[in-house]
Amino acid sequence: MKTINVLAVDYGASEGKAVLAAFDGKRLTCSEVHRFENYACRIFSNMYWDILMLFEELKKALSNAVKISGDITGLGIDSWASDFGVLDSQGNLLGNPNSYLSDRTLAIVDDVYDIYSSYELFKMTGIEPHFRFGLFNLYSTQNQISALAKDIEYDIVIFGILLSFS
Repeated sequence: MKTINVLAVDYGASEGKAVLAAFDGKRLTCSEVHRFENYACRIFSNMYWDILMLFEELKKALSNAVKISGDITGLGIDSWASDFGVLDSQGNLLGNPNSYLSDRTLAIVDDVYDIYSSYELFKMTGIEPHFRFGLFNLYSTQNQISALAKDIEYDIVIFGILLSFS
């Protein structure tokens, strides 16, 4: 059996790492191939992820893994996944992703609860709502996107909830 090489990348809140897992049909081995600092950048009162730096670190991790293994069969990326980037119809990033570490979503919690109660959100998602979660981040981003591009229409589905913005 040909060895299967998979790269697992974890984007942690303060540090990232990449681990190469190799399975030869009998034995699984894992080795760290890259580690890097990850931090949110404060700009005025908001915090953002440096997505371009994270992409560069991903490329370094892939390069290191290929040097060691010769090829990569698969890639997995882990993050808390509360943060996101918004793309236009051509796939261009409209701005740096906001960090869940920012308190910017505190101001819109009541607005979200005017649409869905805390109990309704819990029933739909199975988790207790928290202002740092993706739904609140998405709702807060609505105003940011409106200021950037007033003519863009987009839909985002998170936790099975459809949010439409225009």
